[in-house]
Amino acid sequence: RFRDPQRALSAGARRPANARPGRRPGRGQRGLLQQATIMTAETKVYTLEECKKHNTESDCWLIMFGKVYDVTKFLDDHPGGTEIMVDVTGRDATDDFEDVVHSATARKQLEGLYIGELHEDDKAKMRSAGVANAPAGASKASPQAAPNPAVTFIKAILPFLLIAVLFLYQKKGSAAA
Repeated sequence: RFRDPQRALSAGARRPANARPGRRPGRGQRGLLQQATIMTAETKVYTLEECKKHNTESDCWLIMFGKVYDVTKFLDDHPGGTEIMVDVTGRDATDDFEDVVHSATARKQLEGLYIGELHEDDKAKMRSAGVANAPAGASKASPQAAPNPAVTFIKAILPFLLIAVLFLYQKKGSAAA
């Protein structure tokens, strides 16, 4: 944005630690200076409450990796459909995103949909309350009970029982013929 590094510094960007006062920054330093200027001038911070309002197909924001993305224009192109994305609005969708294998291209597309950062207080609340893993309407304090051992045993043996029944049925049918 700023061609003159001094104007950039006066706008709030910090001078790189290895830059000498009164000199133009070098090639590597120029990139750091520009990046700092962009972060301070353009990064918008959103609260969780603001993000929760954008939960429809015509206005859809997602929170992932502590960042806020406006995915409205991408909904029709999403291979999993619009419903999957709309269902994870209003909460941290990072785990949902990571559970599905996304290509490098998909991750790169996120950069174009980025609109800002989630407020630090909301990030802390989400971490401490475990909201990141809970569905939007789920209770935060409902831990899953341990599975009943009898149910686990039945689930494990059921496929073998079905195979045995089919084998006996087939054997009985071939003996009658």
